Amino acid sequence: MESIRKSEVEQKLIDFCQGLIGSLGYRTVDLDCQLSGRSTVRLFIETDKPRGESSDAAQGVSLGDCVKVTEILSPALDTEQIFSGPYDLEVSSPGLDRRLRLRSDFEACVGEEVKLRFYTPVEGLGSQTRAKVLQIQGESLKLKVDQKEVSVLLSNIKRGNLIWEG
Repeated sequence: MESIRKSEVEQKLIDFCQGLIGSLGYRTVDLDCQLSGRSTVRLFIETDKPRGESSDAAQGVSLGDCVKVTEILSPALDTEQIFSGPYDLEVSSPGLDRRLRLRSDFEACVGEEVKLRFYTPVEGLGSQTRAKVLQIQGESLKLKVDQKEVSVLLSNIKRGNLIWEG
């Protein structure tokens, strides 16, 4: 598995957005979608430069970049009619507590502390935890929690965030 598990709608939106903004030098870091009478889509983007090439933790994403991506995606989403009613599109940089979605995101965080929420509770950890990422093994993330090593499936991770240590 190359990504944490996303809902069908979220994965469709991630693929759609990446298809539109990828050629412009942006990468979809993660996306949240709340469907309701007025749906909300929160898209987190970064430039496609590998992590560490920019001194900015948000990979150089400016307010202007967020506006540019919004102006591209909004009319395209309207045309696709993914939502049955009105929606709000929010485009943001990943921030200091950046989202972790792809296997490569977790690989880049080996040795770092992360916060994870799970779809189903993990024995000894519950439904969420703070842990140090030790390595990726197959489809599992090997973590260090309270001096013990634990493995969790990427597919059981609902949400992952890097814990920023300032």
